[in-house]
Amino acid sequence: MTDPDTELDRLLQVELMEYLENSKYWQRSGGRDHVIPMTHPNAFRFLRQQVNASILVLVDFGRYPKEMANLDKDVVSPYVHVVESFTEDDVVDPFEARSTLVYFRGNTARKAEGKIRVRLEKLLAGNSDVHYENSIATTQNIKASTEGMRSSKFCLHPAGDTPSSCRLLMPSSVTAFR
Repeated sequence: MTDPDTELDRLLQVELMEYLENSKYWQRSGGRDHVIPMTHPNAFRFLRQQVNASILVLVDFGRYPKEMANLDKDVVSPYVHVVESFTEDDVVDPFEARSTLVYFRGNTARKAEGKIRVRLEKLLAGNSDVHYENSIATTQNIKASTEGMRSSKFCLHPAGDTPSSCRLLMPSSVTAFR
């Protein structure tokens, strides 16, 4: 992590900490009465320990040590949704109007080698009313996913990479497909 953008990020964090530490508001409590949004898993990665006393708004606890981020002082805020809500579903029976029974589009091999997603892919393979596609998030794929979800009765999102991101199917529910 020595590229110019990374170094610029580190320098901005140093500058921000200097500003905060020189503020009478920070000095009165050591930052304990400050709320700091860290809505990206790598936010403030160089100086996290220096804001440890503050209330952090995090997207998950997965990349923070327990002595830094915890529910006693911090707040978990889910990622911003990238798929717009569908509000134009004016057909008489939207469930029956959707042509795909089960839809999944995402990265199959994630943490834990994608055990649940790989297993689901094998179990659902060969069903004509199932769309299961291994892909990564790009602008084009998000658009295709939006259309695929809108034409499906059920959308799977099993075993993702953070506890705060939305799940329509939790790993413990996978047994329903056995």
